[in-house]
Amino acid sequence: MNYLAFFRTPHLVWLWLSQFLSAFGDQLYLIAITWLAVQQMGSSAGLLTGAGTVTALLLGLFGGAYADRFDRRKTMIVSDLLRALLVGLLPLSWYWFGDGTLWPLMLAHVLVAALGTLFQPALQASLPVLCREQSVLYAANALIDSTHRFARILGPGLTGLLLLWLALPDFFLLDAMTYLVSGAVLLLIGKEFPSRPPKGAAPKRIGHDIRTAWHLLLQDKLLLLALSSLAVVNVAWGAAFMIGAPLLSDSASDYGLIVAAYGIGNVLSLLVTGGLAAKVGFRAMFLGQLILGAGFAVMGIGSLQIAMLGAAIAAFGSPIGDLLILGRIQTGFPPEHVGKLYSIRQLFAGAGLAVGLLLAAPLYQLVTPSTGILLCALLIVASGLYGLSKGSVLFSTRQP
Repeated sequence: MNYLAFFRTPHLVWLWLSQFLSAFGDQLYLIAITWLAVQQMGSSAGLLTGAGTVTALLLGLFGGAYADRFDRRKTMIVSDLLRALLVGLLPLSWYWFGDGTLWPLMLAHVLVAALGTLFQPALQASLPVLCREQSVLYAANALIDSTHRFARILGPGLTGLLLLWLALPDFFLLDAMTYLVSGAVLLLIGKEFPSRPPKGAAPKRIGHDIRTAWHLLLQDKLLLLALSSLAVVNVAWGAAFMIGAPLLSDSASDYGLIVAAYGIGNVLSLLVTGGLAAKVGFRAMFLGQLILGAGFAVMGIGSLQIAMLGAAIAAFGSPIGDLLILGRIQTGFPPEHVGKLYSIRQLFAGAGLAVGLLLAAPLYQLVTPSTGILLCALLIVASGLYGLSKGSVLFSTRQP
């Protein structure tokens, strides 16, 4: 990957920095909205966060279709401005209606999730145009992806420090400001975007656009295999990491250390393996799944130090497939369908994660956290082995 060329391109650097800041703000937003909901709803707070996940799943394909139809830069700017307004009003609503009123949080969370289904496909579909060179595109994908992974480390870590000066609802104002920064950067780098919608974006029905994207996916057997494997792995990942890791930990601080180790492994993987993965192709995705499964197997052994080591190993294998799937979508299909195909990718990933979270409760009622994590590790390894075996005939397909 050509990181030097990326950092020599000012508009890409500004975009990356703005998305890093926005991702950090999103982490503060999630911490605030989750904690406020827990204070009022207890264990039922998952209903609020679940509402955002369901919204993203239901509207994701439509968001990708609209992102492909209209000016992508304007779509992202409007999405940022609306999200800034919604999130920025939350502290006022919290003080106006009282701290026992949850409907403003629920409404804002659902609408923010809906707007995200417009922003993310538009961003991913814009990167090939903004990068112009495929080697720079792989670097951009890795760095944009790293913003969310870095934010998962910095956001929770800085929460305690920020609370020395701010009340928790004020985190919403910080997130709103990051949306405004993101929109301002997109406005400033406007000359780097195409002046008109992609050629071939005919004004047909949304349903026709979505069916066309599915037809294109079904023709690409290797990408379909990769997305199916991603869904299966996300089932195991959700049960093992999002639920199993907290149950395995003796305290919140121990869990924070496991999460931090996972984040560090993610970032190292993006920096070290991204270029190699692009050369090796989709074999690297399934090899990455084997590393992910092996790491989870180590994580479930016992002590905190071993769990942290296992989390770092697992995280090292995790991002490889994400970069390969993004690269294939961005370079292997007509530009007017990239947003929709990215939304389909999100649908596979989100559906797998939702199933994993649903299955986690009965799983950990039947077995210990260590055993449950080990079973999830075996499922991930099985998915990787199946992908290598099933894809052996498809690996000769031209890679993006």
